[in-house]
Amino acid sequence: NNMPHSEQLFQAAKDAIIKRIESDRINDSQIFWTYQKNQDKGILYDIRKDTYEKIKNIRFEDLNKFFNEHIKDKKYTFLILGNKNLLDKSIMEKLGKVKELSLDEIFNY
Repeated sequence: NNMPHSEQLFQAAKDAIIKRIESDRINDSQIFWTYQKNQDKGILYDIRKDTYEKIKNIRFEDLNKFFNEHIKDKKYTFLILGNKNLLDKSIMEKLGKVKELSLDEIFNY
């Protein structure tokens, strides 16, 4: 329920996001669909610009504050897909109540 503190991993994640934005290109049909998606949100420019500027200045303390305000101590639901013969139910029960679902309940077919 606590976020691990790793300045090194945080910086690596920031660098990866910055590099992805710097190398990402919107082309061909993506131009229209990206424009349309932004229009639907009332955004009249490339939203990546905001992300790029904010990610450069974000500090680990900012992320930790967000985590504490919006994520910490919340209840979660986990969905684990897999061969039930290969899953250790006792480990899953440590997270909380375990309910096995049918394929129908998961995929609605």
